[in-house]
Amino acid sequence: MLTRLFCGLAALFSVTAQVNPALASTAGGSGIVLDMWLRRPLTAGNTNPKGNLMSLDIKGLTPEILESYDIQYERDVKVRGFHLRNLLGLMKPIPENVDIMLLHTRNGMIVPISIARLRSDIQVFVALEIWRDGKWTSEFPTSVRIATNAKNEVPTTFVGNKVVVGQEWRATETGFTPWRHIDSLTGVEFVESAAYFDQFQNKKKPKTGLEGRLAFIIHCQYCHGVKGLGATRAPEMTALVQRLEPKAWSKIYDQVQNPASGGAYPHFMPKQKDFSKKNAKGLVSWITSMRDGELSPYEPSYEGRVEWR
Repeated sequence: MLTRLFCGLAALFSVTAQVNPALASTAGGSGIVLDMWLRRPLTAGNTNPKGNLMSLDIKGLTPEILESYDIQYERDVKVRGFHLRNLLGLMKPIPENVDIMLLHTRNGMIVPISIARLRSDIQVFVALEIWRDGKWTSEFPTSVRIATNAKNEVPTTFVGNKVVVGQEWRATETGFTPWRHIDSLTGVEFVESAAYFDQFQNKKKPKTGLEGRLAFIIHCQYCHGVKGLGATRAPEMTALVQRLEPKAWSKIYDQVQNPASGGAYPHFMPKQKDFSKKNAKGLVSWITSMRDGELSPYEPSYEGRVEWR
């Protein structure tokens, strides 16, 4: 069930790709490293999910120039870097059932993107420099997210690179998109979506709280993790729910609908109009069932070994 639903979700984010000759050599780079790996199952003798880890010096890649609208700056930009889809050609081969890439960012977000859609029609560009004040510079301007409430704005800074997405990719029908909130890319993880999302369930009670788990995948996974799995941008979900009891669902619903200010900067929770009270209740019920349970293991259909070109 979740696999079919995520396939529809992944389509909203929006390559078999030919390797770009510009990526064939990383000689002469100045040390901006992007980690790439194939997620592998954990065992008693292996507690590191980063299988076949490769650290790529992206500063040494032959650059391309892109002129495009950028949804974070909300204006046209001229940038120099490379298309994310070109990295697909570095893995030989991509296992047949590996269908999504998890983009890890410096601020702890994780954004899944469909490989099929990335190959077909979607622009995700990793900019290393921007044309600014008549010259190329690696100093990217700070981006300020424009929220419904003008007081709820969060500065986003970029270090080493900036992901440029040229159109609104909506994760929900009313327009929430994680691409407005990410900062610099630090890692690219290749996974089998069915096996990856099956981890977000109670190992002993895998059918418990399916609606709540779906709400998490649609609305929360980009910033929140569960028991050490997933994003770290925002509080871990089981601890968050426990802290908000009693009536955690009501507090979470209010927070999503009316993000509160606090701390050095206003709260970065993006408002999601289509996050319902039913979603909130299902989410809390699912998280509560997970609190004392064990996550399901990652059990992909592929072998855990690949090579890089």
